[in-house]
Amino acid sequence: MKLKITLSLLGLFVFSGIFTANAQLKNQFDVRFSETLRGNFTTIGNNMLSRDSKGAYNGPNDNQDYDNEVYVDIDSDATTFNSSSADLALLSSNSCTVVKKVYLYWTAGDKEIEYRGGTSDNQPNWNYNNVKLKLPGQSNYTTYTADEVLYRGRDEHFSYDPYACVKDITAAVQALGSNYSGTYTVANVEAKEGTIIAHGSNTRIGSSAGWQIVVVYEDVDLPARNITLFDGFANVTSSSGQNNYDIAIDGFRTVPSGAVNADVIFGALEGDRGLTGDRLQVRTASGNYSNISTPLRPSDNFFNSRITRYGQDVLDRTPASTNTLGFDAGVFTLNNSGNSILKNNQTRAVFRLTSNQEFYSLYLLGLAVEVYEPELDPLLLTTSLGDAPTVFTNQEFGVSFEVKNTGNDDVRDLNLQYELPAGVQYLSADNLPSGVTSNYNSGNRTVTFSVVDNLVKDTSDKFSIGFRLKVADDCAFAGSSFNIQVKANYRGVLNSNTKNTLSSTSVGDSCSLSGNHLPVVVTVDPRSCEEYCSGLDTDNDGIPDNCDDDDDNDGILDADEGNASTAVLANPSQQTVDDLNRKGVGVFPLQPNGSKSLPSGGVTLSMVEGFKPTTSSRDEQQWRIYQPPPVSNSTININGGDVEFATKYLDLRGVPRGAYERKIKIDYGVAAQDLSNDPTEEYTYIIGIAGLGGYEYQSQGGEFGVDISSVPLRVIGNVDVYATGLYSDFSGQNPPEKNQIGNTISTSPPYSTRSNGYTFFYVSRDAASFEMEFKGRDPHGFIFGVLTETYRDTDGDGMVDSKDTDSDNDGCYDAIEAAGSFNENDLTTDFNLANTPAGVDADGVPTIAGSPQENTPAVLDKNSSNCGGRIGLIKIGTFNDENGDKLAQVGETIIYEFTVTNMGNVRITGTVIDDARIGVSGLTLDTDPLAPGASGLASAEYTITQEDIDAGFVSNSALATGKDPEGEDVTDTSDDNSNLEDDDTVTELPYEGAIGLIKTGVFNDENTDTFAQVGETITYSFKVTNTGDVTISGTVIEDARIGVSGLTLDTDPLAPGASGLASAEYTITQEDIDAGFVSNSALATGKDPEGEDVTDTSDDNSNLEDDDTVTELPYEGAIGLIKTGVFNDENTDTFAQVGETITYSFKVTNTGDVTISGTVIEDARIGVSG
Repeated sequence: MKLKITLSLLGLFVFSGIFTANAQLKNQFDVRFSETLRGNFTTIGNNMLSRDSKGAYNGPNDNQDYDNEVYVDIDSDATTFNSSSADLALLSSNSCTVVKKVYLYWTAGDKEIEYRGGTSDNQPNWNYNNVKLKLPGQSNYTTYTADEVLYRGRDEHFSYDPYACVKDITAAVQALGSNYSGTYTVANVEAKEGTIIAHGSNTRIGSSAGWQIVVVYEDVDLPARNITLFDGFANVTSSSGQNNYDIAIDGFRTVPSGAVNADVIFGALEGDRGLTGDRLQVRTASGNYSNISTPLRPSDNFFNSRITRYGQDVLDRTPASTNTLGFDAGVFTLNNSGNSILKNNQTRAVFRLTSNQEFYSLYLLGLAVEVYEPELDPLLLTTSLGDAPTVFTNQEFGVSFEVKNTGNDDVRDLNLQYELPAGVQYLSADNLPSGVTSNYNSGNRTVTFSVVDNLVKDTSDKFSIGFRLKVADDCAFAGSSFNIQVKANYRGVLNSNTKNTLSSTSVGDSCSLSGNHLPVVVTVDPRSCEEYCSGLDTDNDGIPDNCDDDDDNDGILDADEGNASTAVLANPSQQTVDDLNRKGVGVFPLQPNGSKSLPSGGVTLSMVEGFKPTTSSRDEQQWRIYQPPPVSNSTININGGDVEFATKYLDLRGVPRGAYERKIKIDYGVAAQDLSNDPTEEYTYIIGIAGLGGYEYQSQGGEFGVDISSVPLRVIGNVDVYATGLYSDFSGQNPPEKNQIGNTISTSPPYSTRSNGYTFFYVSRDAASFEMEFKGRDPHGFIFGVLTETYRDTDGDGMVDSKDTDSDNDGCYDAIEAAGSFNENDLTTDFNLANTPAGVDADGVPTIAGSPQENTPAVLDKNSSNCGGRIGLIKIGTFNDENGDKLAQVGETIIYEFTVTNMGNVRITGTVIDDARIGVSGLTLDTDPLAPGASGLASAEYTITQEDIDAGFVSNSALATGKDPEGEDVTDTSDDNSNLEDDDTVTELPYEGAIGLIKTGVFNDENTDTFAQVGETITYSFKVTNTGDVTISGTVIEDARIGVSGLTLDTDPLAPGASGLASAEYTITQEDIDAGFVSNSALATGKDPEGEDVTDTSDDNSNLEDDDTVTELPYEGAIGLIKTGVFNDENTDTFAQVGETITYSFKVTNTGDVTISGTVIEDARIGVSG
């Protein structure tokens, strides 16, 4: 990302923003990269528009001279629209050249295509801020998106719509390692083909495009340079206010004497070959501005369509055009003859962009200037804890760091600080060099070292500062980690700005002068607070087995139950020594007591670091056999047994003299815990270390050495074989204490001239091998051994007698068979004599009177009532709703689970279960025999009957029968949840009583006239079906509409699924006929097995509905009309005259079978209506 720099800081080039206010400074130039290092920068690049897509153009013309420029495209790849390449050569012949930073720039004129009615993009399917790149050795492109668009003219339709983009590609190039050199191919730099006419004018500017890669690199053979890269975008023209752009750079100091050397790097667009007047200037030491020129770049035509490097055309590219038609890139050495431009001790330089004729666009400018600066990097910090620093709580250790001024300016006012984290204590700073003082501020927990100036001149020798720390004796810190990193603050004489340097664990690589600036991370071993007395506690008395003299609290000591241990300590052979000296690998012979052997016949020692092979006995040896005086033989107590051993050891020697530091691998071939899979035999490896300290370096202040194990060691004990009364420090403790755990052993006291005696250690049982790192200068040595522990397993059940409460598996517990004088109720539920800390002494032995017992053989002894047999049977039934309807049906099942528990203290064999109710006889368990407290399981399936469903449950019990050791039956009747009761197991069966009533009616046409008449009948049929899953009895039908009450069925009771029938007859009334149907429903009522009513209202065709039964009655509506007329001879003349009348009579008769109402007569002739 870009850095916005506003302060003048030493070591940074700072763009000070002197650009005058104008519209064509499109993006202020800011610092992209700034660092002081030994090295330089370089660049490669190529153009993307030319006269030919593949061939080079070497002519004299300018890009505005053509209106048909085309994309350069060399790759024949259908996914790219343009492409070109350039080769990056090896940056130096020095194999230690390191790529530090790499940036890819691409730029072009990208004015949109104009046509009548609109515009279009030059590459509609491509984003201008994307580019494709193919690195050396790669066959495929990778698409990159710009980290920053420096400018895009299209956004404001500026002139020829130039743009410039930048991408940091450092990681991709660094991933190539030493294969960074080779061909770099760039594709898809979007640009306008043909030519470009500027916005708002008829000026032909021409088309141009290109890309540029800038590489910053370190080279230890080069002088220190302050390297800064600026990028932005400025359009420089001859117009007033659009030229004379100044870029000021400060924050550096040139060398105080001699030639001042500097290189400049740049990138620009639209500089033409033929047009002149474009200049790059620099302010001279006298304050004037001087034109810059190089071979091929005249002072009045500096930007002239070339790619150059130190005054030469760069031709290792494809195509290798010497005229890049509007694209410029290059690097050159500033001509500073006589220091006329940059003088000694100068801290500022100013460059000016100007033109009096042509315009150009600059996007990149960089400067690399040789500087003076003090440098303490790498400030290498180490500890006495080795390569993988691990400490234990309450452990002391040393820290040291090297100070050397590798710069070219003397250091002043140097102080170095370290702030201690919580849980770490500052002890002291010993043997500080003259001129170095220390001060510890307990308030802010910071130790400060102050160094006088004459120790850190640029010609001073390296020196070391050391101090000691201690981890707090607090288990809260176990498993945590903390950092150690020193921060140096200083300045120079010539370069007086303050510098900060962080300490490092190493240089970046073998070629780097810089450290990795990483802290040393120290881990506090999570096992710091593990007690030796830890792990398995068989008898739960609070004392783990490895410290418990009676692991099962049966009153018999473990040693009396067959536990035994022996150890062997072996001395090196001459063959071991010879092989180590000549080949770096030797076998230390070691044969454990017991049945097993180490795979290689002993311990294989191999040199990991520091091997110096010898070819004859006359050569100085790295190893020898040494006999400590005055004690040649001694004894060490290991796991309760005294082990005699010869004290001679494999001796560490310095080759050349004083060079003791090395690392060895100690390989047993198999971890001790895996050496035997027999539970009656266990192994633990042992190492003994002696001889630290002594008089060999008495004249140099004595000896001090540190041995660091890669696995934790546990102290066995100490043996004073030198008769000095001195033993080595172990993890900050002296003398080492039995069962103490740690990984670091060191000379005590430091620089002692008297030798330290043996300290013996157990090695972690899970380690098949481990490394031992020797640091400091101290001749000493070591031997190896093995502890073998054996056990007895009388009954062969895989549990040794000392942990087995019934070691002969006869069913009578060892505590009883030991015949101690205790009461029967003194036995615990585990059938031992104690299972809490309150019941045992400090050694884990029960305090019940009469224990511990003698080594009483485990024999059958039933004199105690506790050795009787007793079992308990629990029976549980679970209904299986196989069709998932939540109701029980005939044929579904109940699964019975039987658990038989041995509640006595003797073994029970041949246990079977009988259950006549469900048809089970002689059902065996999954476990047989049953040890006391053990359980066995069995299961059975029972098929449900209708009787069970009608009852609503199944209730029964089972009987378990087994044999005690005497062959006597031991029985128990089951219970549903307790071994102490004998209740039946009742399994509820969910059921539902349900019936369905279907009622149908049939009209009886007794006179066969197809119509219903009063007095004819309807016959009703009733069908009741048991739709539930229990029997229904006493079912009757009620139907008030047709006068039916208590009508019984032809079948009773009704089983599930069964049906019963009944019928009734009904006499039709006129009202029924008038209605045209008879509609009604009936109610059926029965009893379930519980006597509860089960009812259903009838339906005409379904047991699932309750619709009325509708019986249609056929009928016919009909009438007859008789009309008669009588002449009224009102004047009696026997003749009709006008005005006389006729009297009409109408008779309407109902000739059908339904009532007719509302009858009216219509007679239009005589005027009758309604």
